[in-house]
Amino acid sequence: AQFYESLLSCLTLQDILNTAFHAISEHVRSSSAVLFLLDENSVELHRPRDLAADDIQRLFQDWFVRPLAVDISLSPRVCSLENMLQMGLQGSPGVLKTISAAAVPLSRFGQAVGFILIYRTSDLPLSAAELSAVSAISAGLGRAIQNVQAAVKQAF
Repeated sequence: AQFYESLLSCLTLQDILNTAFHAISEHVRSSSAVLFLLDENSVELHRPRDLAADDIQRLFQDWFVRPLAVDISLSPRVCSLENMLQMGLQGSPGVLKTISAAAVPLSRFGQAVGFILIYRTSDLPLSAAELSAVSAISAGLGRAIQNVQAAVKQAF
């Protein structure tokens, strides 16, 4: 409920994303998160405004091609790193073995919006309880993103 109340004051996509990143950091300690949003032809990686891209985030842009991003976004459940590899993720084995990662889908009524990728070092695996907390906000987050995107389209 607190997350949804926070969304009410968000006027821009970046405000929504920063609110989501803040909520994620509170529920999944020592983690990083990026959000992949889909448009008609591409996948855009978004990260917290106040953080510079780390080396792993730079790799993510190449790893999550549009067909894979759509599949993850439409998944009915959180995708573990193993799930994503089975779906076709092709990342550097040297990097993959050093991280624990999961993707929380953002879809609405069968329309792929994107997904939240949460990751941290492999010595501290992501727990089911942590991912469940993030999954609980995913429906409202997906809706808020779609609403602000629709408002931007109408303005043009």
